[in-house]
Amino acid sequence: MFCDFASSMPVTREPVGEVIVSDARSPAVCRMVLGAPVAISADAYIRAGRLYENNCTVCHGVAAVTGGVLPDLRRSPRLQDAVAWRRAVVDGELASLGMPRFGKYLTAEDAELVRAYVARQAAMLYAAESNR
Repeated sequence: MFCDFASSMPVTREPVGEVIVSDARSPAVCRMVLGAPVAISADAYIRAGRLYENNCTVCHGVAAVTGGVLPDLRRSPRLQDAVAWRRAVVDGELASLGMPRFGKYLTAEDAELVRAYVARQAAMLYAAESNR
């Protein structure tokens, strides 16, 4: 089943697996088909990890593994849509829900690197969950 949240983010990539996701706008939980991780070079992945560490770790956990209080970004439907991710991270679309606007600190390109980093973490989560 595809997630159908208020943000209407269709999944368009070839499915690799499924993880359980929920969206801050909806208490419902559904299954999201994961696309392939966002392709970036090894150097870009290292930069992406640093960007995540410097801007996201405090709230969303080391290596995108949340402590359970705030959303687990590895399960975010926004991973499937670069524009939706940028709107949340750079533009502050979720500010009313407590997600700060990072436009002062991250460019759209930086946000895309962070999305690639989190997508890779999500793929590892799926692999671990499917091996249980």
